[in-house]
Amino acid sequence: MQKYLNAQCRSSNGGVNEIQILDLSEAGCMINKRMLTMQPGDRVLVKPQGLTYLPTSVLWVEEEEAGLAFEQPLYGPVLEHLLLLFVEDADA
Repeated sequence: MQKYLNAQCRSSNGGVNEIQILDLSEAGCMINKRMLTMQPGDRVLVKPQGLTYLPTSVLWVEEEEAGLAFEQPLYGPVLEHLLLLFVEDADA
């Protein structure tokens, strides 16, 4: 089963899309970008469930996933809290 955290992603053109964070660390995250178009070097804002928008840079993009680096590392206790909010996808 795949674990994920629901989030929103705001692109540079201002559009907001629902995404799933698949992996999370103090330095960044891996997302399921679904149908979003993004390229390495793009700047996007990610809003994990319960937080404000966090500025990120796109490091890499594959078919349905992308790796994002946070401009400011996540505070340790905030990271621990977010990791507790991950849910399992029964369909994965």
